[in-house]
Amino acid sequence: MGPVFSKEVSAIKNDGISKPLLSFSSDTTVIDSKVSTMAVTIPEQVRQMVRHACSAHQYRLAVLGPESKTGEIAMNALSEAIEDCPGMVLKKVSLYAGNTMNFTDAVQRVAPRLINGKKKDLTDADRAEMARPVTERAGVDAIILFEEGIKLRQLLSLLAFYDVGPKDIPVYGLTVAKQVNDNNANFIYFADLDETNYYNFSRRYKDTFGKGPIRIASQMYDAMGFVLTEAAEGRPVTLDDLKTRDSYWGVDGLVRLNPDGTNRRALQLKQKRGSRFTLIEPAESFFDKPVTSGWNMFNQQEAGSTD
Repeated sequence: MGPVFSKEVSAIKNDGISKPLLSFSSDTTVIDSKVSTMAVTIPEQVRQMVRHACSAHQYRLAVLGPESKTGEIAMNALSEAIEDCPGMVLKKVSLYAGNTMNFTDAVQRVAPRLINGKKKDLTDADRAEMARPVTERAGVDAIILFEEGIKLRQLLSLLAFYDVGPKDIPVYGLTVAKQVNDNNANFIYFADLDETNYYNFSRRYKDTFGKGPIRIASQMYDAMGFVLTEAAEGRPVTLDDLKTRDSYWGVDGLVRLNPDGTNRRALQLKQKRGSRFTLIEPAESFFDKPVTSGWNMFNQQEAGSTD
């Protein structure tokens, strides 16, 4: 239990796996039947985005993303997810080199005619174009961005310049979008964990150790709780045992390990509004029989249980 980064998981696999691994890598290309992960994966985030877009009748999608491992994982997940939404299509797909910092051409491939910045001498055609809904000018109902950090900031800045930023048209990003401290990121949608239990976990952690936990600490805590819940039956625990559980309720909400090593999580859809995040859609309850979790046992101990 414990490899965090994909290169560490790959190194162990190349050396020969003597025991099944429960990792924290979000890179699904290193996950298989012998290597499971507790991380929030890109395919799960994409499925939540598409579910919401479908329910909002946003059927024409534009995609901006890198030609990289992340981009490939995201695009494959998107292609699969839209099959569950009749009528949804990838109207515009604009990919760019993974190492580029110039996104102008990529954005222009999905942006409508540029009117923004033209302060005077507007023609009748300009005025007619500006009067059209942005979704019609762009020819899409929503835009999905598979990027992070400074590159995401630059993409959002360019989209805003072309009048297709999150304030103008629905824009979806990965969970990392919530970390972007920029006005152009306001109103972007993203899939995220249900953090209801995390706040209590974080408080207890700080009271115990004198400082707050790193965000991944809850996944590690849940992994241990997952294993110990099964081990409480008094026999050795295998990875296959964990995969047979219908569900596990931990600090980060409901999770299930899939036979192929990936997981399924009940993710919420949130919208970034400054430093705050607004809940748009609650986590989907797709589990049949939730089991006693490490988190619940933790709370029982806090209440005075000697179990």
